[in-house]
Amino acid sequence: MDRFEHRLIVMKNNGVNISNLLDIGAYRGEFTQMVHRVWSNVRSWQVEADERQAPYLQSDAIFGLLSSRPNQEVDFYTLGMNSITTGSSMYRELTPYYNNPIVIKKRTTTLDEIMKRVNFRGNWKNAGLVKMDTQGSEFDILIGAENFMQTFQPKYFIIETSVKQYNADAPLINDIISYMFHKGYQIKDFMSCVYDATENLLQTDVLFERIT
Repeated sequence: MDRFEHRLIVMKNNGVNISNLLDIGAYRGEFTQMVHRVWSNVRSWQVEADERQAPYLQSDAIFGLLSSRPNQEVDFYTLGMNSITTGSSMYRELTPYYNNPIVIKKRTTTLDEIMKRVNFRGNWKNAGLVKMDTQGSEFDILIGAENFMQTFQPKYFIIETSVKQYNADAPLINDIISYMFHKGYQIKDFMSCVYDATENLLQTDVLFERIT
């Protein structure tokens, strides 16, 4: 069992119930599956920018490149499907894997736009979890989710954050913490940590809990 799943189990053992999950940056559905193992009756929605991952996701998975504004043309950096494409993003990953990426033009959408056509029914305020792992665009997605956050007020967010630049020009952890605090959330846990080759903290998945 990895640390991430262990921390979810700790949440459950401490009395947290999750009935609704929105998995943004679902990739091949591993996180959704993990949550279902911990809370077997959870209702889940998946959002993924890369349509090539459709065979691995739920039949009702939502495909779209989320950002702060809809209908903006941006570069989407990815790799061929024979490679591990977890780093696909509109912010190019600053690793050797993405020295020569495939660059695709994509149109953005927002979570607020998706909310107009998807019924995110259920008890988000007391038992909702939103996970964001989108390789640097998490802050942009939050900005484009103003109505979603106000309408549903999800109890928990798990957001991948970077302590130092991992994706070119992407916002860093302080931007996200400040924004979430402004929205009434505080840090509850650090679900996982990634270190660079010199053992300095590079990224961490932060669990936020709504307190107002």
